[in-house]
Amino acid sequence: MNLNELVKKYDLLQDEEGRYYKLDKFGNRIEPYLTINVLSKCLDQTRHNIKKKIDKVLKFYKINPHYGPICKFYNLNDVLVTCSDLLIKIPIANRRGIALIEGKKYANIRTLSKMLRISIPSIVERAKKLNSKIIKGERKRLSSAFDIELIKIVCSDLLQKAKTINKAGFAIINGKKYANAKKLAKMFELAEARVYLYIKNNKIKSKKIKLHCGRLVNGYEVNKIKKLYANIVNIPQADENGVAYIRGEEYASIYVISKKMGIHYSSVQTLIENKRLISCKIRLIRGQIREAYSIRQVKSTLPFLFDKLPLANKRGIAVIDGEEYATISTLTKLWNYGEKAIRQRVFLNKLKSKKIRRTASTIYEAYKINDVKKALSDILHDSILANKEGVAIIGGEKYATIGKIAQMYNVDSGALRKRLQLLNINPRKIRLPGGQIYDGYRINFTKMICGKIERRKKIKPVSK
Repeated sequence: MNLNELVKKYDLLQDEEGRYYKLDKFGNRIEPYLTINVLSKCLDQTRHNIKKKIDKVLKFYKINPHYGPICKFYNLNDVLVTCSDLLIKIPIANRRGIALIEGKKYANIRTLSKMLRISIPSIVERAKKLNSKIIKGERKRLSSAFDIELIKIVCSDLLQKAKTINKAGFAIINGKKYANAKKLAKMFELAEARVYLYIKNNKIKSKKIKLHCGRLVNGYEVNKIKKLYANIVNIPQADENGVAYIRGEEYASIYVISKKMGIHYSSVQTLIENKRLISCKIRLIRGQIREAYSIRQVKSTLPFLFDKLPLANKRGIAVIDGEEYATISTLTKLWNYGEKAIRQRVFLNKLKSKKIRRTASTIYEAYKINDVKKALSDILHDSILANKEGVAIIGGEKYATIGKIAQMYNVDSGALRKRLQLLNINPRKIRLPGGQIYDGYRINFTKMICGKIERRKKIKPVSK
């Protein structure tokens, strides 16, 4: 039942504004209310199109008809105004999904995808900048349609004649299998970047092949790649931890062994060189080729390495030729001094290290304690250690850095520094818990100077 049949059936009248109504027995005006199902038949539109337009826009009344469940009823006149754009004559597509508009063929993206054998995302990406027009499908669904000729121009690179890959991911060209780098990486369990690198180094020629989505990619002959990777494929594959199993034994690179046993890399390397252990090649997950050694053989030769190295005591100090040696981390704990500062002085003075062992399987670099003390003599003896708050007590007086004092009394640190320089006050060296050495000034004296410096104004944030 269309709109005209509805008007005749219920004897609806129309006012000057074009709104439909009916007069009751008492002459009162009544406007018609209809459900979405009836509206879709009257307006020759789908329920989806009408619901999309009026949902959350028009008011409705829930009515329980005598013949069925509770339904939503909408004012016919309000629906006609809201859906006015749907009632305009919209081109209807034929069975193939093509509509003629101004002598040009238009189709929606789904139809174009089937026609051109290009994936929907590929067409959507190319059609972003093109103008679309509304067409009505077989089921009266409205959809955006694009000029077919323009889409062909935009997707010209995807429409080039090229062999499409099969379900296995290969394209057959002249009886030969071709695959893209991504597929080859999965075949040979290598990183895609590694595959590209080998192809580039060996100057392997490519041919264009088409993916299922219609995108063109470079394809490489599988047999040529197999020959190229013949040596690599035969190399044992390592697991996620970098360990490969060869004849029932675990093999790993020096880096993995050092990490696994808690021994320094250089210690493992010297051990392998001294014992002349035999290596073999393994292939990591990402495709890198590494020299690997038997973990069992390395473990069996550990006593050779550890027996010759001096063992440190509970304090972490080892005695070598009557001299005490310790690691930098041990010295920081002994002297309560910053590790970075000690490491810097050791590097600047080019102090030589010796290997010591602290447990059954850990080797460390240790330095002569007397040499390190000499390198730090100007700091260790002259500086006073500050507490956690950055305050050091010297002769019963509290000392702190300029930055700390400026923060305490809310003054500018630059202005305070200039005042102290003009007064020629000699600072005392204080050492913070982190090991940094700074000039410290007496807090009580600087308090008087801070009183003469203008306080920093706290800027209140401007409310938006």
